[in-house]
Amino acid sequence: MGNSVKAFDGELTLKMLPFHSLAVDLRVSDLNRMFPQFEYRNVRTGVVQNAVPVGFDDKMAQVERLQLTQPDAAATVLEQYEWKRERLWRQSHDCYAIVLPLIIEATFHEPHSPHVLAFMEYWNNRSNNLAEDWQRFLQSTSIEMHTALWLAYASSRDNKLSAPENDPNSVGSGGNTETNTGVA
Repeated sequence: MGNSVKAFDGELTLKMLPFHSLAVDLRVSDLNRMFPQFEYRNVRTGVVQNAVPVGFDDKMAQVERLQLTQPDAAATVLEQYEWKRERLWRQSHDCYAIVLPLIIEATFHEPHSPHVLAFMEYWNNRSNNLAEDWQRFLQSTSIEMHTALWLAYASSRDNKLSAPENDPNSVGSGGNTETNTGVA
């Protein structure tokens, strides 16, 4: 299982899961405990916190609903809301938390690029200690490698999800969309 993607002119082949796995959720959660992904600032009081303010999710849901039909009203609600969210994570955080857990196997083919050599050093010495592994990742990988990992991630995704041509649940295919609720 997995899709193979070549990077750095074939010096590196990554075999990656083509779908989001639980390992990604766990890595995001663990890294978020060490380095919060978001910071919330109250524009009236100046208070800064990492915890989601009470009512924040409800307010953002309201803004999303308004954006569909009344974008100006959505902008006003957002502008007048007292809490602002700032994303603190950068490309390196996202790459470590989202891309790396999906790599099943990394194969190095006569690497000579410093980017591939440094990633090989990291890959072969990964640690189960998140803080230690995160630091090694930062010290051993370049922005060019992060970009290559993201490109591999994008090209390894399984984007072939579509309904069958003759879907029995589709009215257009002659299917029945009524559900049996069990109520007589």
